[in-house]
Amino acid sequence: MGIDENLIWTTITNSAKRRFNYSEFRDGFPLDEETNEIMADNVVWMIINGFQIDKSSEIITAELFNQILLTGLILKKEELTAFVLDKKDLFKTEIGISRLATDMLNNGSDVESVYLVVTKLL
Repeated sequence: MGIDENLIWTTITNSAKRRFNYSEFRDGFPLDEETNEIMADNVVWMIINGFQIDKSSEIITAELFNQILLTGLILKKEELTAFVLDKKDLFKTEIGISRLATDMLNNGSDVESVYLVVTKLL
């Protein structure tokens, strides 16, 4: 049985979560524990992936703001902007590794090989 490609992205996201007070961030969402985890993971991944494909912090913030708004939550856009900007530098390793993994997959590398490279670099 092979490795699912999602394991690559989960590994990168989990690495980024160790770079800041993720539990405080996750628990800041006023939803149930499972939903908070999903939302917080998604925010972290959207930041990594957004910067990885060279989106501006403004675009990433707008996309996150709209996605969070769809859940019914209201937040201050300025705070979200500051959070995204702070994570660009903090997640630079994960952003670079995500870019490398994407390039490898797009160039025909198998998922298991890419996963091994990702885990070795992180």
